[in-house]
Amino acid sequence: MTHTIRRLLAILALLAILAGGVGAPVNGASRVQRPPGTELGMAPAGLAGTQLANGGFESGPGIGWEEYSLLGLPVIVDTKTLFDPGADIQVTPHTGDWAAWLGGQDNELSYIRQQVTVGSATPVLGYWHWIQSTDTCGFDLARILVDGVQVRSYSLCRNSNTGGWVKQMVDLSAYAGQTITLALQVTTDGSYFSSLYVDDVALVANPLPALAVTATKNGSFVRLTWQHASPYTGYEVWRSTSAYFLLGTPGASLRANVPLPGSGTQVSYDDAGAVGDATVNYFYVVRGSGAGVTRSSNRTGEFDFALTPGR
Repeated sequence: MTHTIRRLLAILALLAILAGGVGAPVNGASRVQRPPGTELGMAPAGLAGTQLANGGFESGPGIGWEEYSLLGLPVIVDTKTLFDPGADIQVTPHTGDWAAWLGGQDNELSYIRQQVTVGSATPVLGYWHWIQSTDTCGFDLARILVDGVQVRSYSLCRNSNTGGWVKQMVDLSAYAGQTITLALQVTTDGSYFSSLYVDDVALVANPLPALAVTATKNGSFVRLTWQHASPYTGYEVWRSTSAYFLLGTPGASLRANVPLPGSGTQVSYDDAGAVGDATVNYFYVVRGSGAGVTRSSNRTGEFDFALTPGR
């Protein structure tokens, strides 16, 4: 039913376009003239910058985003198309008149994607989503992909229905300074339907305040201290013998998950046995999480130096 309605709306949009001469359709719907030489459903060349083009979809399909639907359904759609007959609900875009509709039919694969350069000042992907599903969890999935590699996924199911627009954030700071291909993708299985509506996609500043960590010796311990602040909900302590290590890579070890302070704002962690071996020096990073993203602290360390007699 959902497939039939969306296909009918796409045909009606195409007939209106052919009658009015406002440009060729992209995935069955368009209201703007595509730039000359732009391939069907593809973003125009040369748009990669430090902000996403057409992030609110108000320029309609074919601008900024590459759109794909395995079943040939329109992906970037306007308000009149955002009626979901399977759920008998009318979805209104978060802002404006346009949004992206991913999924919405069985055995579907759909996505939007474009190239963008992740700026150091705006390393977080922010977007609004609305989940509407009749499926059980674990079968229909939403994914965020960077250069084809999954950086986040979540189930579209009855338990995850939002009933409205909810803000999402994904930390892309690992790609700061790089030009990437960013994709939002939905896959559905052969029974029950799931829809993911997306609007107002942008790269934004990290909402978490900076973490300043100090390291001091305390007997055979290295004591790390920092100040807790909202909206942090937890902290991880990472250690390596390499000064410029990357979290989660070989040689970097997760030492502890540190709980929030019971009172006050100071947080501390003691790394037992880290002092005393003149041949080994340890370096630390604290990574905090909250508001759906993470932020890493400055790098700090403990240094032991052997003293050579006569020098």
